[in-house]
Order: sequence, then structure tokens, then C-alpha cells
Amino acid sequence: MLLDSAPQVTQANYTYTQSANVLFNFMPKLEYLKSKLSNKAMIPRFYEENIAYLDLSEMDKVAFPMVCFCDIHLNKLTYHMGGSNSSDGYGRYGIGMSKMWGIQEGVQPISYMNSSSALLSDFKIAFKHAMEQMRDGIGDEILHNQLATQLLFIKPLNGEMAKQREASFEHISKNFHDEREWRFVPKFSDVDTDLSLIIPQSVLVNNLNNVVCNAYSDGIEQKEELWLKFEYEKIEYLIVDTVEDRDNLIHFIMDELQTDHATKYILISKIMVFTQLEKDW
Repeated sequence: MLLDSAPQVTQANYTYTQSANVLFNFMPKLEYLKSKLSNKAMIPRFYEENIAYLDLSEMDKVAFPMVCFCDIHLNKLTYHMGGSNSSDGYGRYGIGMSKMWGIQEGVQPISYMNSSSALLSDFKIAFKHAMEQMRDGIGDEILHNQLATQLLFIKPLNGEMAKQREASFEHISKNFHDEREWRFVPKFSDVDTDLSLIIPQSVLVNNLNNVVCNAYSDGIEQKEELWLKFEYEKIEYLIVDTVEDRDNLIHFIMDELQTDHATKYILISKIMVFTQLEKDW
């Protein structure tokens, strides 16, 4: 077949077999799920990222806003949601969105960096060089911005993650590659805001109990242009922890969501209960 006569393949033609057709976002509380449904949006929040693997003398962590998803089949979600114990996972409440919706909205699969690879070695050299140039007020701003953007979408294969335990944080070991993460980071350049996209380590030294990240996240809540918005028809699944949560969510959908009755019934039909499903997964 000549190349000129080859069929044109678009994203609409894609189906996924080895990966999921749904991107899941999980959370620890039912009220967070209700908030997403009420807003018809996922509001990015600032989270600390450990970047010690980059061997930068000036910093080993930064924070920036994101909404995170996993690209994992339904029958493999229990560990991701609950972890090795109930507090190691990402939460037993979730919303599963069409992967095609995610692609169209700019949600991006992240790159996992092998510490022994030439790719990571070259990135370290380029990033350190860019930081030196920025300190001296020289260099190409476009290239510097590209490296900064790349930083937002990479992660080591494995490492430590800060996990909130009630009012404090604990560092736990994670195999990040198992999470198959996709990430949405809002474009600050398109919005009139005084917020910084990246919080540097010099500011994060005051981030006791996440107070700095929470303050920056509150700023994003005031800027709808930075939200990741969706229509109800793009929802594939709603996951809650218990039967009681399911009944609670049903009442919430029927009584409080501002949409037509047909849409409400369709949303209710998409509710799944984690404690029932984990017996069969």
C-alpha cells in the first residue's frame, strides 16, 4: 500500500486493550466526590513533589497544581485505592472519566524516569544548565520554559511520597510506575493571575501541615479558568466505599444536582460500591 493511500487514523478510532478506556481520579472522602459533581469540574490542587532524584543542589522538592488520574483496569484498582493497608492508597471514592475526554482536555500520561538511563542523565544536565542561565539572566526563555514544563510531567520509577495521616504527613515508599499516572496541570499563561505555577523549595520550608500548598490551592478555587471542567455525559463510573455511601450519593444526585431527571438516573446507574466489588476483584 502506498503511503498516500493509507487510511487516516484519528484519536476517535483508538480503542484500548492493554490499558483502560477510563481515567480514574480517587479521593479519601465522599464530600470531595460530591463537590466535583456539583462544580462539574476537578479543581487542581498544589502538591509537593520530591525531585531529589534530579540531584539539584538548590532543591529537592517543589510543588505545583495538578489533577491526577490512573490508567488502570477496574479489576486491578483495589490496591491503588486501598494500598497495602487502608491508608496507603488514594481513597475509596472515585470518578471514572472517558479517556477520550481526558485526551481532548490535555490530560497527559507522565514519563517514568529510570535513574540509570541516558534520558534522565541528559535531563539533569540540561535542567542544571538552564537554572544557571536563569540566575545569570541569560539563555533562551522558550527552552527554559520547556524544561520546566517537562519537570511537571516526569517521575522516578519508584521513590518516597508524602502521605497525609490525619493532621501530619508520613513518607511512604511507592512503586510509581504501577500507578500508570496521567496528569492535568493548568496553563497559567492563559489566565490573569498572581499565582505562581511552581512553588520553590525556599517557600515550601514553611509548608508545615501543608499550609502553603493549601493557601495556593485556595487561590485556584477562585479562578474557574484553571479548573478541569467536564459534562456529566463524560462520566463512566462513580465509586463509593459503602452501601450507605451509595444511598447518600443517590439522594445527593436527586436532590441537589442541577440537571434533568434523565441525567440524574444515568449518573445513579454508574455508581459502584468498593466494599462489594473488592470481594470479586
